[in-house]
Amino acid sequence: MREGVSRDLGLDQVQADLGGSELRCPDCSGRLRRWGFARTRSLRSFGGGRVWLRPRRVRCTICRVTHVLLPALAPPHRAYTIDVVGQALLASACGRSHRTIGADLGVPADTVRDWIRRVRARAQWLRVQGTIAAHRLDPMLPVIVPAGSALADAMSALATAAAAMVRRLGPTAPAMADHRDDRPSAASRAAARRLTSTHRRRSHAPKTATA
Repeated sequence: MREGVSRDLGLDQVQADLGGSELRCPDCSGRLRRWGFARTRSLRSFGGGRVWLRPRRVRCTICRVTHVLLPALAPPHRAYTIDVVGQALLASACGRSHRTIGADLGVPADTVRDWIRRVRARAQWLRVQGTIAAHRLDPMLPVIVPAGSALADAMSALATAAAAMVRRLGPTAPAMADHRDDRPSAASRAAARRLTSTHRRRSHAPKTATA
């Protein structure tokens, strides 16, 4: 069984896509069919809260491999929600140490250091994917300005892509979870504002059309 076919969809949409053969196997592109559910699990969120999930399991009709469909808030093989991981990466891109970030978020420093190391190892790939997605969603976007480090460049591109998606499709709530009572700390919000303030300034800059 493989875990991590993530889709930012609600439960009803996942059920509809499975019934209509919209979801495909990431290995062979075969159709995915319902195959029960994976074990119930919980993820740690802000402020010590927990999000409980019971992910749908599916099986490919061609290669017979089973997969677990995870909502976008649940990174594969991680005990924390993507919100917590994202805040840690934003803070690191702004120059904060993994120990300070861990103390602020209530996450072990070694765990934060592992997140940062893994993302830094793929920072170039993430930057490219974020840039491609951003300009696909908004072809009139200006060039994404380098942010000062490989990690910051990756986070900048991903933030730009996320902003472009919201402008095009509107804001969407995380699938199968409710974070209304979970809030990042003040320090983490400040780190996110420092990194994303340049995106807001660029997004309001005049766009120029090409002939």
